[in-house]
Amino acid sequence: MITQSEADALFVMLKKPKSSNPLAFPHVGVKLLAEFVSVDGRKAFLLSINIGDDSKL
Repeated sequence: MITQSEADALFVMLKKPKSSNPLAFPHVGVKLLAEFVSVDGRKAFLLSINIGDDSKL
């Protein structure tokens, strides 16, 4: 478990994609998982994007 201040620091930390390949937003129902790293290379992050189908609401 981390503290709120540690979480806030991770949230505002500058990040860059691990890969130089462009990211494309997924289609409805498809999940994109992309790896990012802090600019100093010491922390790793995952970005998950899932476009839901809001027509089923």
